[in-house]
Amino acid sequence: MLRAFFSLFKSVPAESKELLAAIREMTGLRPADPNIYLAAFRRKVDDQSQKSANMRYERLEYLGDAVLGVLMAEYLYEKYPKGDEGYLTSMRSKVVSRKALNRIAEKMGIPQWMDMGRSRSGRQGQTSSVPGNTLEALVGAVYIDRGWNAARYFVHRRMLDPYVNFDKVETEVISYKSLL
Repeated sequence: MLRAFFSLFKSVPAESKELLAAIREMTGLRPADPNIYLAAFRRKVDDQSQKSANMRYERLEYLGDAVLGVLMAEYLYEKYPKGDEGYLTSMRSKVVSRKALNRIAEKMGIPQWMDMGRSRSGRQGQTSSVPGNTLEALVGAVYIDRGWNAARYFVHRRMLDPYVNFDKVETEVISYKSLL
């Protein structure tokens, strides 16, 4: 509780206020520590170097990937009580595939807020996995900042319910080899 109170006095760069408002809209949550969310979008804060900002982003992406996997498994377990392990695994892999996460991120409006600096290959712009990676980093930020229940709310109610058509996912083929 005290952490949330003191976070109100943390300084946030003026140019980040719009991004933080967009994050509140996306997540349905008020950030206790806005800097964590800025890191999820590769924004530098305080006197942080870009290398340090990138490392925070990558760590949030790593954590968000793991949290998303567990929350996705929980969601499917509850949604499909008669689904066997193979079915649930197939559904989970379809929803958390890079292509699917990129689509969800696009629908949520994440790309317009991403730091579109140089990609790892040195080209200007984004690589094909950046929107989905940023979404995973956002999940990690919510988990670090607000805890398990807030992460569950964000993933289940603000991400999966509005942006994933499970009837369509069910019929989607991601591996023709496994179909054989």
